[in-house]
Amino acid sequence: KSEERSRAITGLSPVGILTCQPTGALTYANGHARQVLGLGPEDTLPNFLVLLNEYGQPLSPEASPVLRALGQGERVGATPAWHDLPGGERRALSVSAAPLAGEGAVITLEDVTERRRTMDALMAEKRFTEALLDGLPGIFYVYDKDLRLVRWNRNHETLTGYGPEEMRGRHLGDWHATEEGARAALDAARHVLYQGVHGLVEGVLRHKDGHHLPFLFTGVRLATPDGPMLMGVGFDISQRL
Repeated sequence: KSEERSRAITGLSPVGILTCQPTGALTYANGHARQVLGLGPEDTLPNFLVLLNEYGQPLSPEASPVLRALGQGERVGATPAWHDLPGGERRALSVSAAPLAGEGAVITLEDVTERRRTMDALMAEKRFTEALLDGLPGIFYVYDKDLRLVRWNRNHETLTGYGPEEMRGRHLGDWHATEEGARAALDAARHVLYQGVHGLVEGVLRHKDGHHLPFLFTGVRLATPDGPMLMGVGFDISQRL
């Protein structure tokens, strides 16, 4: 009766639940686990749960949450793994496992395939955006509402001589070689932020080593949940002078 009650409870769980013997042989799967594994209600359970790494190779004993629970008696939290369904489709899983004293282990499964696809798509978009920005001939920048730098391209570092940690949070006015130039740039930036107009201003940018670079700066207002931001590009105009 206790076992029947436990199975009735796990049968209602939105998480896939499996149990296995000390040998790893599967003994039970609730309805959600069967869905995750691509099995119907009447399908026979596979002998073992085969978990793969991202390259399609079986997880090593050190990486497998099931083998660690069985062999070391560890409780292992959400671990990324992959599993091939009976039809050949590979699904991404999050797998946890815990030992059952002298009786094997209990395993929980969550299908995270769509979540991983979304994350992979976002990462691909991020890489594309970064490559695009790094390919610009000038410097790219985004300043927050306090006019502190929050995003830039690699060329910004190259042309100014500053590293990433020195760039982050640097105030827009700190780049300019003269107080007059800084005031003009700040006035133009605030006009963009608060009036929403396109900004265009020339100024002399100060390199980290002290030499000066004449630049043409542009700016547009970027609406964000954290308030308006200033986004723009700057171009070296020393050849024009």
